[in-house]
Amino acid sequence: MPISLFVKNRSDGLTFYINGDLQFDTTDEAIYHEMLVIPTVALAVERFPDTELRAIIFGGGDGLALKQVLRFPQVSEITLVDQSLEVIQLARTVFQPFNHSSMESDRLTVYVEEALNFISTLADCSYHIVICDFTYPRTASDTSIHSLEWYQQVQRILAPKGILSVNAVSPELTPQGFWCLYQTLLKAGLSAKPLQAIIPSFVEHIHGIWGFFLASAVAISSSEVQAMSMPENLQFLTPSRLYQAFVFEQKIAATRHQLTINTLDCPQLFYYLLNSDACETVHNSEETINFLDIQEASTGQIGLVNPFSIVAISQQWLAQMPQSLQIIQGNSPTNVDISRLLPVQHLSHTSQMSLEWLNFTQKLVGTIDISRLAQAVEKRTQKLPPDLRTNVQSFAVTAQKTKSLPMNLLGFEPIFVVIFVIILIANLSSRDSGFGKGNTDNHINNITDNINSINNNFTRQQIESNSGLNIIGCLGSILMASGGIWLLKLLFDYFFG
Repeated sequence: MPISLFVKNRSDGLTFYINGDLQFDTTDEAIYHEMLVIPTVALAVERFPDTELRAIIFGGGDGLALKQVLRFPQVSEITLVDQSLEVIQLARTVFQPFNHSSMESDRLTVYVEEALNFISTLADCSYHIVICDFTYPRTASDTSIHSLEWYQQVQRILAPKGILSVNAVSPELTPQGFWCLYQTLLKAGLSAKPLQAIIPSFVEHIHGIWGFFLASAVAISSSEVQAMSMPENLQFLTPSRLYQAFVFEQKIAATRHQLTINTLDCPQLFYYLLNSDACETVHNSEETINFLDIQEASTGQIGLVNPFSIVAISQQWLAQMPQSLQIIQGNSPTNVDISRLLPVQHLSHTSQMSLEWLNFTQKLVGTIDISRLAQAVEKRTQKLPPDLRTNVQSFAVTAQKTKSLPMNLLGFEPIFVVIFVIILIANLSSRDSGFGKGNTDNHINNITDNINSINNNFTRQQIESNSGLNIIGCLGSILMASGGIWLLKLLFDYFFG
């Protein structure tokens, strides 16, 4: 997809953005790039003494990670693979004073290519060092270079005892996303060590404390990290700062177990990044974990269904149907995860929007006259299959006890769930629902009229039309109705199949 590049020049340096996301600020880029590169290469030098090392950088077209690799004379060959020719051109011109002309090194070979395609062409055990300097994922497809399949390929091209470093996400703001990467690395057979650093420009842009991973097929020990030698004249990294980077608060690290890993078929990482405000943490603990002191095996689960598919979302609704009804009725059972019922699925969507939609749904259900609905259902008992009649009659008897019977006392009656979904579909398909198709020119009072019509007739024969309905609105209605039919079939199969 096309990318948007923006360079903001200042008297003391510049800031670089891709698609609106901060890539680096020259005032503190050294914190990021030294943390990403120096431990990785220094550890490789320690593990492969008297060896001419081969390194590959995926991403990093700005030449700043490359600048750090070039500090090590032991690295004789460097391959840089970036999909953006424009970024590489900036590295050779605008960024040249800041990357110290790293792109002109005679140790460097540059390829303008997509990383997944390129790595599949490489021979086994062809590099001692792999550095993944990718941008923040902004689509589900962007997470393919953070997938199990990707890290399996990385492990394949790494020499025995070779070292991998990964630019991750924020363990502070998106802990489930961060630990999803951790579990994915472990599942790929790599021993992964998480690190974190405070980068002022990242914090200023509300990216939070930033995370990295240091990984290898051979376990990384505390003793070898302490023994490795760093180059002189680093701007930020010191041995004490490096050791402290492996220490995480328990309230953040506690989310690392029992997560779904990220695969090409199941982009779980993107799901966690979008739904980060649903993360559970231990709020009353001041304990810390030093990941240099522990070795962990993967506890991550392999997802069977794309979390953004209608199938996955419907399964969550069906699994939590009784509790879901309580939420819609105004209650809040603690064992219901609203984020799974109404997950964020796009960058322009937020959890607050989901809550607003849920509030709208609650008001809609509140206009239903349960007693009249029960009578309408009972009148049509003979038209239903025999195996549904008992359920319908039970619902009608319960609902007719009193007109003011609270909805949460109706019990978990499957037929009511189906009717409830019909009502919602009918109103979302109607033009009076701005949320459904983007139109806001009709009054919400029409909702009550629609529900009264359903109470009187039970089966809505015709949705109110409007000659001014545009083509997009019609298409929205068709898609909503088609989805509704599919959902109703799921419900009937679930309850009565």
